[in-house]
Amino acid sequence: MTTSYLTDLRTLWVVRGYPHYFMFKLLVASSAWINTALMLPILIFKFEASPTQMAVISLVTGAPFVILGPYLGSLADRKSPIAMMIGGAVYRSFMLAGLAFAPSIEVFALIMFLNAVGSSANVADPVITRRLLTDDQIVTATSIRGLLDQSTKLVAPLIGAGLALGTSSQRALLVPAAMAALSAWCMILLGRRVGSLPAAPSSGKKEQRNLRALRNILATNPPIKAIVVLTIGSTITMGMHGSVLLFLLREQALPPNAFAFHMTCTAIGGIAASLVFKKWIIGRDQVKILYWCMTGFCSTILVTGLWGLSSVPIAMGPLLIIWLISGFLFAGKVICFMVLLQTRAPKDKIGLVSASMQSMMTVLFQVTPLIGLMLTEFRSAALAYIVSATLGMVFLLPLSIVRPPFVALTTTSDDAHDSDVARSHRSRS
Repeated sequence: MTTSYLTDLRTLWVVRGYPHYFMFKLLVASSAWINTALMLPILIFKFEASPTQMAVISLVTGAPFVILGPYLGSLADRKSPIAMMIGGAVYRSFMLAGLAFAPSIEVFALIMFLNAVGSSANVADPVITRRLLTDDQIVTATSIRGLLDQSTKLVAPLIGAGLALGTSSQRALLVPAAMAALSAWCMILLGRRVGSLPAAPSSGKKEQRNLRALRNILATNPPIKAIVVLTIGSTITMGMHGSVLLFLLREQALPPNAFAFHMTCTAIGGIAASLVFKKWIIGRDQVKILYWCMTGFCSTILVTGLWGLSSVPIAMGPLLIIWLISGFLFAGKVICFMVLLQTRAPKDKIGLVSASMQSMMTVLFQVTPLIGLMLTEFRSAALAYIVSATLGMVFLLPLSIVRPPFVALTTTSDDAHDSDVARSHRSRS
C-alpha cells in the first residue's frame, strides 16, 4: 500500500508508456473544464440562446454518443484503442478551432454536434487502461485520476475566465483546441512506446453481436450487473436534481455566488475522496463500498429537498457542509465504478461494456432533467430533489437483498500475465 500520491505516481511513472498516458489525461480533463467554462457563457450571453435552444443543443450533442458509443466501444476492443484516441483528439482539435470562429448560434451548435461525434472516441480510454496496467495499478491510477479531475475542476474554470478576459471568450476556445492537438501527440508517443495495444488473440469462437454479448456479460458477471443497476439510480438522481439546483438556490433566496460555492465544495469533497478511497478499496468489497456511497449521496439530496420544503430557510453554512459530503460520496462512487468496470469486465469486452453504460447514462441525462424541471414548475425544486433521491434509492433495493459474491483485488492480474505483450507493458523504462 502506498503512503502518498507522489509515491503512487512514481510507482506508475516507471510503467512503460504511463507518463505519456498521464499527460494525455491531464490535457483532456483540463480542456473539458475550460470548454465548460467558455461554451455556456458564449451560448447564453453572446448568442442569447433561449431555454428551448439550450435544450435542443443539449439533446443533439448527446445523441452521437448514444448512437455511436456501443459500436465504437466494441471496435476499441477488437482494434487499436490508441489509434482511435489519436483520431478523436485530432478531430476535436479542428472542431474546437471551428467553434472559435462560428458566426452564429446555428453554426456553433452544428460544430458542437460534430465535436461530440469526435468525443465518442474516448470510449477507448478504459480499454487502454486495462491493457496498460495491472489490477492494483488500475486502483492507484483511478484514484489519481479522480484527484486530477477534481483539481482541474477547481482550476480550469478560473483559467477559462482569465482567457475570456484576455481576449474574446469565443476566440479563447483556440486554447482547448491546442490542448486537444497536444493530447493527440501524447497518444502518438504512447503508441511509439508500447505499440498499438492490440486485443488478445481470438479464442476461435464466433463473435456475438454487441447486444447479445452485453446481455451475456450481465447474466454471468454479478459485479458488472450490480454497477449497472446502481449507475442507473445515481444517474437519475444526478440528472434530476442537478438540473434544478439554480432554481432551488433562487427559491431559498441564496446569494448568486452560491453556485460557485457548490462547484468548489463538491470539488474539494471529490479531492478528499481521491485521497481516502485509495487506502480503502484494495482488499475490500468495491460493490459494497459503491452501494454505501450511493446511499449516502442520495441521502444528502433527500435531506436538502426535505429542508427546502420545510418552513426553515436553508442556511448557507450547513448547505456547504452537505455539498462537501455529497461531493465526497459521489466521487467515491465514481472511483469504485471505474475500478469495478476496468477490473471485473471481460478483458476483451471492456470497451463494449463501458461504452454501453456511458450511452445509457447519456440517455438518462437527456431525459431526467426534463422531469426535474417539470416537477419544479409544478411545485418546487425541493420536491424535484426529494423525488430524484427517492428514485435513486429504489435502485438500491435489489442490491440490499441479493449482493454479488465478493472477490478481492489481488496485487497481480492473471489476465495481465497471459501474454508477452502484457508483461512488456509493465516493464520499467
